[in-house]
Amino acid sequence: MKSKREARREASGSAAARVCVTRIERRVSYSGISAAARSLGCSREHLSKVLHGHLKANEKLARALARMGVAVG
Repeated sequence: MKSKREARREASGSAAARVCVTRIERRVSYSGISAAARSLGCSREHLSKVLHGHLKANEKLARALARMGVAVG
């Protein structure tokens, strides 16, 4: 008997395995947002909005956050 996943693959016509990306996030405590914003060169309000997903980070900020281990989408 085939699993549901195998049945879906055959129905879609693609036998190739699908890649699933897992987003890992680290939480930054509020006591650390001010210090992190200073080190990143942005305001704490802007950093908070980026971390909560209300604003999109520019390339420079996204790279700096990635170096810190924070994934932003």
